[in-house]
Amino acid sequence: MLHTLFQTIGAQYSTGNLAAVESAARSILSTVPNDQASLQFLGLVYYRTGREDEAVRILDAEPPQPDGPLRFEAASDKDFLSRNGYSAVAACHVEATQPSPDLAMVWYDLGVVLSELGRPDKALHAFRSALATCPAIPGPKLGMVPIALDVAAALPASDGGASMTDDDE
Repeated sequence: MLHTLFQTIGAQYSTGNLAAVESAARSILSTVPNDQASLQFLGLVYYRTGREDEAVRILDAEPPQPDGPLRFEAASDKDFLSRNGYSAVAACHVEATQPSPDLAMVWYDLGVVLSELGRPDKALHAFRSALATCPAIPGPKLGMVPIALDVAAALPASDGGASMTDDDE
């Protein structure tokens, strides 16, 4: 079911059917309310359909945490995730990053929106997810360049290092 819903999100987004994307994301969230990919995709749909306040609220939300502290013990990832209530969330993440040019476009566009909204850390995550779903497309790599330049420009110049200001030219 998750596989089909995430594939629907990718396919429908690529055709511009944002209502179908919203419906698929809501279907996933009705079963797995903590799924960050579906929340992010829903925020993207809200943004692209002019519901910017709702989009920002969703896109800025911190990932929900399970009740109680996480216990780090020597165990397989699946056991750890299951013990701490993340098995369904992990399954969603796996499906949302399956090889798919259509899903790559959704992740890429999410990165663009997050970058426009001034959320560089979240934008980088979205661009990396786009690359994970389709490494051959150049867009996510190009989308990361301005963010990397902004980060580099914000770093203090060291005594022997180069500065990135116009005064140095």
